[in-house]
Amino acid sequence: MKTLSRISWLLALAALLAGRLGWGPGPLLAVAIAALHAAALAAVFGRQALVAIQMRALFSLMALLGLALWPPLHWLQIAALSGMLLFDYCLAGRLLLLLPWNRSAPFSLGLVRRMLFTYPLPTAFDGPTE
Repeated sequence: MKTLSRISWLLALAALLAGRLGWGPGPLLAVAIAALHAAALAAVFGRQALVAIQMRALFSLMALLGLALWPPLHWLQIAALSGMLLFDYCLAGRLLLLLPWNRSAPFSLGLVRRMLFTYPLPTAFDGPTE
């Protein structure tokens, strides 16, 4: 499943870059790719995918990609997708984990520091290690 995710993000990044270089449908195609990715996760993982933090991060990224329809924000989406592809770092997912209903620890500066600056851990959606 991780390979499918990486391919999906790579295609979305390519679509955003093409949009930035003047191809009009690029940002819209990136949103469509993210939507297809969400549908694939829901099909594979069923009901549990709809409440998983990975799916919520994907939906927040889809909203961010929707903002890519406004050209000055293209670079923000390109940076977000590049961070996921190059460093396995999903800022949206980490920020979602800081919300009160997604954590059991009390909110503190230390929690924010740990959440934002620790190396990403494997998740259930990553599938088996290769």
